[in-house]
Amino acid sequence: MPEIHVNGETFTVDAPVGTSLAETLRELIGLTGTKVACNEGHCGACTVLVDGSPVLSCITLVHRVEGRQVTTIEGLRDHPLVEAFVRADATMVIAARADIGIVFIFLREHHLLTTGAFDP
Repeated sequence: MPEIHVNGETFTVDAPVGTSLAETLRELIGLTGTKVACNEGHCGACTVLVDGSPVLSCITLVHRVEGRQVTTIEGLRDHPLVEAFVRADATMVIAARADIGIVFIFLREHHLLTTGAFDP
């Protein structure tokens, strides 16, 4: 059984070989913020961060992320970036979850998260 780290918590999941990360997050762990729209990795609605990089969870096998850090939209819920998306009414778009993750990575990599340059 794979052990995965999601949003700072560790989960041991009874996932058969071939189970996607998205299915594991939604069905086995109960984190339904990760959406599955195309289930083929085309749309990006299922994007999560794995060790800080965006990954399409609908085409990533859960066994591939064993021991790695997974961050879902629930893990970013208290970040001011999410509040900015809410205030801009941008959360109704299904891909907004992926967009938040991508913008978070951009701000982090350009050192804008810790310098106070980001002011929602």
